[in-house]
Amino acid sequence: MDNVWSYLTQRGRSLVAGNYGHRRTEVNYYDEDENEWETMEAAVKDVCGFRLRCYRLHVTQVAKDMIDEDYKPYFVRVSKRLEEQRKQLKEQKKQIEQQKKELQQQKKELQQQQLWLLSQKQVLKKLRKQLEQQQQQQQ
Repeated sequence: MDNVWSYLTQRGRSLVAGNYGHRRTEVNYYDEDENEWETMEAAVKDVCGFRLRCYRLHVTQVAKDMIDEDYKPYFVRVSKRLEEQRKQLKEQKKQIEQQKKELQQQKKELQQQQLWLLSQKQVLKKLRKQLEQQQQQQQ
């Protein structure tokens, strides 16, 4: 395998066999010997097939554990992102509802305090009137 690879790369032919099968394989070949061309093509297919198999293994085994985010399809990543956004929105809604409840409780408390203050004012007025009446009676 190493001999084939060095043969392919050292003979001045441009061979792009890609990083683990990312790029297309191309061989620019200028010799007249058809046999050599066929053997080269077979070698390229072998090498690229090996690389593609390595790539598939890499994706199926390693990517699940170590770098799964990079190899997941686009819609999976987007759906994850959307699920996270939904969770955040739900949490925000819960917080807003709690704040509304707290505000309502505060309003009720304020209303009760205002009512109490009003009743105290009325009581004070009555007491003042009584005091005035008593003072007038004493005079």
